[in-house]
Amino acid sequence: MYAKSTYDFNAQKAECLSLIDRIVARSLSAEWPNSASMGKMTGTHWSRLTSKHLDHHLRQFGV
Repeated sequence: MYAKSTYDFNAQKAECLSLIDRIVARSLSAEWPNSASMGKMTGTHWSRLTSKHLDHHLRQFGV
């Protein structure tokens, strides 16, 4: 898979870090949105899924 456009790395990095901050700031016991593929998920489930997904992509690019 290749990007179809060019992107500003620093802007993309800042956006990624901002999204991580939003997830971390949210209480695990709060209401979390349903997953389109897995239905109702708790904050703990979302936290684990997001962590594993981010880790996968960081490893994919050797970060």
